[in-house]
Amino acid sequence: MKSRNLIPWLILPLTYVALFGCGGGGGGGGGGGGGGCLADTSDIGDGTGTIVQGVVRDQNLTNVPNAQVEFYTSGGTLIKRARTSCTGQYAVQLTSVPARVSVQSSSLTGYYRMFSYQGDWFTLASDCRAPLTGINIGGTTNLPAIYVMSQSSPPPPPPTGCLL
Repeated sequence: MKSRNLIPWLILPLTYVALFGCGGGGGGGGGGGGGGCLADTSDIGDGTGTIVQGVVRDQNLTNVPNAQVEFYTSGGTLIKRARTSCTGQYAVQLTSVPARVSVQSSSLTGYYRMFSYQGDWFTLASDCRAPLTGINIGGTTNLPAIYVMSQSSPPPPPPTGCLL
């Protein structure tokens, strides 16, 4: 009989754990940076053709989630946009060969309106884009990291890559 009286006391803690979990693990949501989060591959189509992938990081080498990376032709026509995952990574399948890359300023809150690519600093002005070379047509190209600077740090150096 006494063991039957203990059953409600055992059910209560088990119900609490089932409802509220044990914590830990981290989510796969934006900014979580872990918990099994992988690069967003929703933009690579069937995985064939010209695929460009890379990462956006801040000055502390922390991956930046939700940054919008844009790819342009040499004439300035937008080819496609990619958004970084919670790990700061992006991958995108392109229908034509990109000649320039940029980061959309509205996707970066808390960062200066500049980005660095291959050692040069570019403003996030609408016509200031970093040149791309070495794109593997019909294959996968791993681009060098794109860097942005958090506004919690001193401002980045003056732009060197795109002087308007």
